[in-house]
Amino acid sequence: MKLNLDECRQACELHIHALEQRLSEHAYIFGEHETLADIAILPFIRQFAKVERKWYVQSSYVNVKRWLNKYLQSSMFNKVMTQYPVWQEGNEVVVFCAE
Repeated sequence: MKLNLDECRQACELHIHALEQRLSEHAYIFGEHETLADIAILPFIRQFAKVERKWYVQSSYVNVKRWLNKYLQSSMFNKVMTQYPVWQEGNEVVVFCAE
């Protein structure tokens, strides 16, 4: 059975709607403080927002958009998303550490 883009989006929207409800009451998914749940779901919501960018931007999920944008604009996010060339034997070692 092949699903089309609209069917897939509608299936995802069940979960996005639940997040929207939670984020309408709190800054983060489970309250006023970030939890592991926020960090764990972030890549999925980020990807969802990228698949149909125009639709997502025009959607009514204002709280999900606010929450996601807070992460996307953070210096920590930009730091961890730095692209490095693929390491190959003989290349200089790249050391990753928190500052």
